[in-house]
Amino acid sequence: MDKKAKKICAACDGKLGMINLKISDGKRICVDCHHAYDKVATNKWKPETWTVEAVKAYIEKGQYEEVPDLINQEFRTKCNVCGNIFCYTQADLKRNSRLATSGVLSSLGGIASALSGNTIASSVQTGNAGNDIDRIIDYDKCQKCNSTDISTLDDEAWEVEKPNSPHHKQPPPTTVSSADEIMKFKQLLDSGIITQEEFDTKKKELLGM
Repeated sequence: MDKKAKKICAACDGKLGMINLKISDGKRICVDCHHAYDKVATNKWKPETWTVEAVKAYIEKGQYEEVPDLINQEFRTKCNVCGNIFCYTQADLKRNSRLATSGVLSSLGGIASALSGNTIASSVQTGNAGNDIDRIIDYDKCQKCNSTDISTLDDEAWEVEKPNSPHHKQPPPTTVSSADEIMKFKQLLDSGIITQEEFDTKKKELLGM
């Protein structure tokens, strides 16, 4: 009979209890192990990705550094729309988690300050909350075109797709015609950013006159 059937925590071998948490591979851990590991987990918002080995290592040793590879674990993704390749690590996810927590706390502080009549403090805290939220990077979408149609690259695919690979196909260089450049400078002229003289000089350069 396995630990799940016996209602035993997969991490500490203690009683699972009625309140428990499901992690990876369908395993379950007790609420005590959950609270302990949640304090250090880089992916605390996704407990379904926690491994029994990682939780057990922390519970038994009391040191998260016993599983340091989790911090530097790299996720390699490719956008199926524009072909952009971008990578991130567990440390990046942990940074997002800290920013989200800070943003929520600042937002709550802003609400409390507003209710107490301190509008200045409320404005500052609300602004801080907004700044924290804006700094969160959504790795579930392409960092270039914002498409959510992305794929995870395994080691074999990464060897082919990584930028310095001889098999990697570089996107064709973007060519800008003289007409496009002249149009761009015409818009700057119409906006008053450059003078007519500056526009004429740039136009002659682009036309080779």
